[in-house]
Amino acid sequence: MFKRRRTPRLARDKRFLDKTRRRVARKAAIKRVVHRRIKQVTMRFEDAHNEDND
Repeated sequence: MFKRRRTPRLARDKRFLDKTRRRVARKAAIKRVVHRRIKQVTMRFEDAHNEDND
């Protein structure tokens, strides 16, 4: 059996890794915004609902 190399290979294209990281970060940012919007909308509905019940 071969021993696995511990050091990451630097021969891989750095641009590709950078692009992937950027894409993942953008996806996460979009998810965060959507989640925040959903949270705001539900809070508004709850506030309106509570005002109706008063």
